[in-house]
Amino acid sequence: MQVVILCGGLGTRLKPITNKIPKVMIRFWGKPFLEYVRRIFSAQGFHNFVLCVGYKGEEIEKYYGDNMVYSYDGEKLLGTGGALKKAEPLLEDEFILVNGDTYLNMDYHDLISKFRESGKLAMMVVYPKRKKRNDVLVKDGLVLRYDKIIRKNVNAVWVGVMMMKKAVLKLAPKKKAFSLEFEIFPKLIKKKELAAYIVKNKFYPIGRKEQIREFIKAFQ
Repeated sequence: MQVVILCGGLGTRLKPITNKIPKVMIRFWGKPFLEYVRRIFSAQGFHNFVLCVGYKGEEIEKYYGDNMVYSYDGEKLLGTGGALKKAEPLLEDEFILVNGDTYLNMDYHDLISKFRESGKLAMMVVYPKRKKRNDVLVKDGLVLRYDKIIRKNVNAVWVGVMMMKKAVLKLAPKKKAFSLEFEIFPKLIKKKELAAYIVKNKFYPIGRKEQIREFIKAFQ
C-alpha cells in the first residue's frame, strides 16, 4: 500500500523556526518530525512513500535522498489538492494520504480494510467529540459536513489522515492550485462518497507552537 505524505506547507505560524526548513523537518531528539511519521508506517510494513513537497522541499530530499519518491510543487505552491493532483502520475489506484505535520499512531491495516468494505471513494479519519476545534459532522458512517470556519453542529475533528482512491482526482478543478479541504471534500460529501473512520488514538499536529510543546511533553 502506498503512503502519500503532504509536506509542502509554509509553516507560517511557526516562524522563525521555519525560515530555513519546512515544518516537517523540525528536529525532535535529533530527528525530523517527518521521520517519526514515517516510522509509524514502516513499523506496520508500509515502505512505499510519495512525498509531496513544496516550500524548502530540497531540505527533505537532502535528508532522505533516493529512499523516497518526490513530487515537487514547482515555483508556485499548489495547495493540498494541487500537490496531490501534480503527483497523480505517481499514485496507485488507492493510497493512504497523510498530512506530514501530524503524528497519529493507529492500525492502518484496519483503516484499509474498513475503507474497502465501505465501497466509497474516500475515507476520513476523525477523532470524536473534542471540546473544541471540531470541524466534521459524522452520522451513520458518513461525513456529512466539513467546516473549519463556522464549526457549528459538528461532532468530530479530522486528524489529517485519509484513505482514498485515485479516482477522487477526477473531481479536481481545472486550475493548478487548489485545496482538498474546500474544493474536493464538499464534492465527495455531496455525492455521499466520504466515509468516516473513527479513531480514539490521540493525535499530535505541530502546526502551532503550543502543539509542538504538547508533542514534546507527550514523548520526551
